[in-house]
Amino acid sequence: SVPASIGDCSSLEVLDFTSCHMKALPNGLDECRRLLELQLGNNDLNTLPVGIGKLTRLSTLCVDNNQLSDLPVSIGLCASLKILRVEGNNFSNPDLDKKSKMGVNHLLDYLEKRSEVFRAEHPEVFDELE
Repeated sequence: SVPASIGDCSSLEVLDFTSCHMKALPNGLDECRRLLELQLGNNDLNTLPVGIGKLTRLSTLCVDNNQLSDLPVSIGLCASLKILRVEGNNFSNPDLDKKSKMGVNHLLDYLEKRSEVFRAEHPEVFDELE
């Protein structure tokens, strides 16, 4: 397992946990604010932490071939995100599933709009992320 002290790695820019049989992400990962690329494909993740929205410099997020049923609304805060790979998950949200099949730009637009709506309804959640 990965220790929560990974959050102390303030200069970390690339993290590759591909095919590591992970069931959950380590606590503290959302403190790696310089992270540009996060590779999490081919694991057993069923959720992503809300704190992933703190990774505003993240440009690549690969969560393909996991057990995700949804993506946290906070991903919409990752304004630098350009590559988002989500294939091979079983999204229970029909809109998310549809957008994920239309291409990355459609998916990112959908996630950004979804985060804006959620933020308006629940500002306290986003205040904790900032």
